[in-house]
Amino acid sequence: MNKIELDHELPECIASWGWKFHHTGIPTEEKIPDERYIPHLKFYVSGFPTSPFGVEWMRFDDDCPVHPLIQRIPHIAFVVKDLDYELANRNFNLLGEPNTPSGGLQVAMIEHNGAPIELMEFENNILKLCLQDEQQPDKIMNKIRLDHEFAQCVEEWGWKYHHLGIPTKEQKENERYFPQFKSHISEFDSNPFGIEWMRFEQDCKIQELIQKIPHIAFEAKDLDRELKNRGFNVISPPSVPSDGVRAVMIEYNGAPVQLIEFEKNR
Repeated sequence: MNKIELDHELPECIASWGWKFHHTGIPTEEKIPDERYIPHLKFYVSGFPTSPFGVEWMRFDDDCPVHPLIQRIPHIAFVVKDLDYELANRNFNLLGEPNTPSGGLQVAMIEHNGAPIELMEFENNILKLCLQDEQQPDKIMNKIRLDHEFAQCVEEWGWKYHHLGIPTKEQKENERYFPQFKSHISEFDSNPFGIEWMRFEQDCKIQELIQKIPHIAFEAKDLDRELKNRGFNVISPPSVPSDGVRAVMIEYNGAPVQLIEFEKNR
C-alpha cells in the first residue's frame, strides 16, 4: 500500500486489486424522506436505491452499536470477490468482526488513516449478475437499484470511480496547499482507496456545499457530453484545476459529485 498515484490514475484497490466501487455512505443528523430503518443496527439509510452515483445518507440512533468512526466519518464501499483472502493478505485494521447483514452478502469494515472502508462480498450467483459487462442504453435517473447492483453512473454510463473527498478541520500530515483554491489536500496520491482529506481556509471561495459535505468523484471520457445530455445541477462550473485536467461539480439529492476528464494522451 501507499503506492504514489498520479492524478489520472485509478486507486490501487481498483487498478491493481480488482475491487469495484459500490457506494459511499455519508453520516447525517437530518431526517430524510424515504429513510429505511435497519433495526438490528439501529440506523436509517436513504438515497441508495435511487442515487445514480451510489450515494447513501446514514442517520444513527443514540444507542446505535455501529463503530463510532463509521457514525462520524463518511465511508467508501467496494465489492470484492473473496473477502477472506483480502482480510488475510492485506494487513487491514478491522473495525469489528466481519458480518452477514443480509442473505448472500458478507461485509467487513476496515480503517485506513482515519477513514472507514467497507468491503462487500456477494454470493457467486449474485456477483455474476452485478459483474456483467453488457452494454445497456442510458436510462433516466432515479432507477431503482438492488443491493448487489453497481451505481448507474459506473455500470451504465461508463464512469470510473476516482476518489472520495472528505472535508476536515484537522491538519493532516503531508498536506499539499492549493493557493488558487485556498485549500489543503492530503493523501490523494498515496491512499490505495482513493480517499483525500480537504481542509479549507476561512476565506476559501469554493462552493459552501463542497466545503461541508463529502464529495464522490468519477472520471468520464467526455465531460461536455455528460453535462449536455444528463440534466445535472451544476454548482461549480467546469474549470482546469491542473494541467490536462477538467473538472465540474454537480449536486444530487444534497450531495456534491465531481466529474473529471483527463487529456487523451495521459
